[in-house]
This record gives sequence, structure tokens and C-alpha cells, in this order.
Amino acid sequence: MSQQRKPRLVDTLPSVRTMPMKVIVLGLNRTGTMSMFTALKQLGFHPCHGTNMWENPRKFLALWTEAMRAKYLGEGEPWGRRQLDVVLGNFD
Repeated sequence: MSQQRKPRLVDTLPSVRTMPMKVIVLGLNRTGTMSMFTALKQLGFHPCHGTNMWENPRKFLALWTEAMRAKYLGEGEPWGRRQLDVVLGNFD
């Protein structure tokens, strides 16, 4: 009997990019990411910051955990553009 895999959370959600990606800034904690986030907002961008996860932690923490487990532990398919658009589609 073959064991059926549970579908990934990211595949159960719609992939919608509401605005094109314009800027990508990555940084570790305590390296000025909140200052960069604030500056980008003042410039009219809609940036994503780690604090955005707390708007819906059950959803976003589960999604990012799923992505990290796929990448670093080989659990499931690696994420691509479609999956990233699920969590980043409302940010530019």
C-alpha cells in the first residue's frame, strides 16, 4: 500500500501577484531591516518585513516553515515563483 502525501499548505492557497516585484532587500535580525522597511514605505513601496508574519501567524509561520523544511531538509518540492507569490504577492 502506498502512502499518500499530504498536500503542501502553499499549494492549497491561490497564487496572486497583485504588483510586480521591484526591490528585494534581505537582512538578518538587528541589521537595520526595520529602518529599511520604514524607508521603503515612506518612498511608496509596499514592503514585506518579518513583522508581517504576525498579522496571521498560523498561516505565515506555517508557510515559511514549509519552505525552509523543503529547502534545507529535503521535505517536499522546493519552492519556486508560484509558491513565493502566495506569500509575497501583495508586496513589491
